[in-house]
Amino acid sequence: MGRNFDNDRFAKSHGGYDRHDDDRYERNSSYSQNRNKPYDRDGIVYRVSDSDVRKSAKQNGNVWEFSNLQEFQNLSKRIVNALQTAESIQEEQIQKLEEKKHEAKKEQLNGIRKLLQYRTKNRPEPVQEVIRVSIKFTCGSIIECNFEISDSLEVLFNTVFAEEKCPKDFSLLSINPSKELLCAPDWYKEFGTVAERTSGIQTFKEAGLDSSVEVLVKDNQAQT
Repeated sequence: MGRNFDNDRFAKSHGGYDRHDDDRYERNSSYSQNRNKPYDRDGIVYRVSDSDVRKSAKQNGNVWEFSNLQEFQNLSKRIVNALQTAESIQEEQIQKLEEKKHEAKKEQLNGIRKLLQYRTKNRPEPVQEVIRVSIKFTCGSIIECNFEISDSLEVLFNTVFAEEKCPKDFSLLSINPSKELLCAPDWYKEFGTVAERTSGIQTFKEAGLDSSVEVLVKDNQAQT
């Protein structure tokens, strides 16, 4: 769908004002709908008044005949410059929007991490059927945590993600038995890689982890 230019700087520089009385174009005005000729490029519309077109052409029935080469070149140059400027502005706006989305997602992820840090810090110490987990991060740092074998592996995921040293997009791999632990919750799909699973997140016991185990934190975005 075409797009009109409402930006003052752009309008003044590239003909976005009525050449007859310097009134601004209104998107739904009779002038913008009927008296302008739209030139469309990739969904961007630049409008030229009939008077400007008639400087380089005359209408013959349903067609326009161009005979004044100099005026046609001037008109063409103005249109090309305007569309290029509009495209540049549009690309800049898209880039800024993507940057805002990226920052918003980053802030949201940091908020989740702080919440998980609080929950991890205040999680009660396990008292029965305890499993000790040694967690090794990609930076080489190792932490050890205790869980109950009846705990969901999501608790392990949250514990790992709460660490500042944890990559934003990560997976967890156990050493013995050697396998990927499918413990990422559904909300994490918006931020990182979540492996497909056919059922809910298992407990440590259901995953065959009922004694001390080593877990590696894999950075899914790291180049191999």
